[in-house]
Amino acid sequence: MGYCKLHNMRNLILILAIFFSYNLINGQDIIQTSGRVKLIGNPCLDETCLPGIVWSLETDTASYILTENHDWIWGDNPLIIYGIEHFENDSINIYGQFSIKQEWDGEKFYELEVLNKEQRDTIIVKNSTLTLEFVFEIFECGINVFKHPENQSISQLDYNIGLDTAIYTYKPKLDFVGIDTVVFLTDCGSTPDNMYFEIIEYLIQVTDFTKINNFMNDNNFQIFPNPSTGFINIMSNNHKGLDFRIYNSIGQTINQGKLKQDLQLDLKQGIYILTILDKYQLVYRQKIVINE
Repeated sequence: MGYCKLHNMRNLILILAIFFSYNLINGQDIIQTSGRVKLIGNPCLDETCLPGIVWSLETDTASYILTENHDWIWGDNPLIIYGIEHFENDSINIYGQFSIKQEWDGEKFYELEVLNKEQRDTIIVKNSTLTLEFVFEIFECGINVFKHPENQSISQLDYNIGLDTAIYTYKPKLDFVGIDTVVFLTDCGSTPDNMYFEIIEYLIQVTDFTKINNFMNDNNFQIFPNPSTGFINIMSNNHKGLDFRIYNSIGQTINQGKLKQDLQLDLKQGIYILTILDKYQLVYRQKIVINE
């Protein structure tokens, strides 16, 4: 089991859980690339090749036949990537495992195995001491940083095989407020005959206390009852352009949408985090407790 936490050397503010195991990821042809999806004729793997149509990705440098579970995605099937259906000539961005294959006559072609991607949000309320830690408990498979954030390089604090833990830390630049991204790559689910990779993409929202204080003072914002036995009411005088998100205790988004003047939510027993966003900037954060 793994989690990430937000702390100021004294207080644990945020815990997000994800499940991983350990084995060092190294030397694999994992890429992030963009292009347009096309329908093309399938390669011939033997002399008795039957013609068909497959989905491909056309980039500036190469053409890749797209695969899922190491099988071609045939053209008579919809192309659904990261939960979105795409059509011919759509522009997409893909994380994939690149490989070179060969037709029966020796002609080479390229395949791109579309990797599963899970996207998670975290929030860091900024001051001079706050950092974000990603802590992974790992058993027989591995976790690496695939893409470093633009506004501060994430650093590997510890990778302890004996304790089955990997820890990475993120601290934003002093003048940065906005959204940053860090991408992890895991090989959990791999077998000796089949390497399996998954992308975990975190959107890190960096804000400051000033915006939160101003929001509370200007909008007469109320949450009640809290704690509750199920229903939570959210009221605000000025809700235009604001979005809300509700996270459970392991960082999963369970509800989101546009904020209304009067909003009622029905939640199961547990502990949640409510966030209010103004154009992707955090302006309010509150813990919600639902009892039996």
